[in-house]
Amino acid sequence: MTRDQPLLVLQSKWTSITSFGVDGRGLSHGLALMNLLDGPGHLARDRLNSVTLVSAPGHGFHPGSGVNADFRFTVTADGGVAVDDRCVGFAEAGGRTLTLHGYLIAFDGRGLPHDLVPMSLPEQGGVLPRDRVNELTLVPAATYTLRADREPFTEFRFDVATTGAVSPG
Repeated sequence: MTRDQPLLVLQSKWTSITSFGVDGRGLSHGLALMNLLDGPGHLARDRLNSVTLVSAPGHGFHPGSGVNADFRFTVTADGGVAVDDRCVGFAEAGGRTLTLHGYLIAFDGRGLPHDLVPMSLPEQGGVLPRDRVNELTLVPAATYTLRADREPFTEFRFDVATTGAVSPG
């Protein structure tokens, strides 16, 4: 670039970099930020996490391997966090904190000949025993996967809608 070439300066209302808290302590799974090649990995679910992002709409999470959460949040130019109205049942934004409550989903496998392994939630740990109704607190997402704990390794995929409704995936 020479001194005589004009310089193009791009400006936007989405130009600040902001730190805020993500609280997923009520969830049965961790969260990883979407679209971050060098991101922090899964956010711990036992504490409030500090996250730094460019202020912009459209940020999101992966609750597990191959699972994309069905909601996005905005980091505002003044450093706040905002969620869409359709997220009111499972998420709230207040000041500089995004709190994800998720939905409590019950899994009744008492009629099955095997236990279930939540494949898309590796940090959940363990199996869901077939001798009781098991509960997981999940954020809305498509394609959660439960697999039989022994051969034949059949899988059941399901989605959780932003309303909390569960449907086959």
